[in-house]
Amino acid sequence: MGKKGNNDDDLMKIAMPAGFLSADKKKDFCYIATMVYGSYDAKEVTVLRRYRDEVLLKNWFGGIFVDFYYAVSPHIVKLLKNRKKVNGLIKIGLDKIVRYIELNKF
Repeated sequence: MGKKGNNDDDLMKIAMPAGFLSADKKKDFCYIATMVYGSYDAKEVTVLRRYRDEVLLKNWFGGIFVDFYYAVSPHIVKLLKNRKKVNGLIKIGLDKIVRYIELNKF
């Protein structure tokens, strides 16, 4: 059985330093990208949040994807937070996505 009391705040602490996030930032936290880039305010994380808000959340399928992401990503961060090689591979994939978004002006 899972440990009672786990919530998004506990999982965000894994990816972020204590006290880093305001209440406003918690509602749009990008768990995996923040883990990989090391900062909520990293340029790449900002690009991904903007794409989420301006593209994904404006259609049904995108909304389903975002809901799924927020359901599973905190757990992924918990599993991968100290796995530098895996995080390096995730970063390569995210870099390609960010580049695509920027090139296509989303």
